[in-house]
Amino acid sequence: IRGFPNLRFFPAGPERKMIEYTKERTVELFSAFIDSGGVLP
Repeated sequence: IRGFPNLRFFPAGPERKMIEYTKERTVELFSAFIDSGGVLP
């Protein structure tokens, strides 16, 4: 395996800036990332 697909979050709202998820790919961390509105833990 050479790599994994990029995970990107596109929040709703007027500022809609794409946020790339760059942390460890666990369910817990990714879920916290989504729940926080795209704030990296």
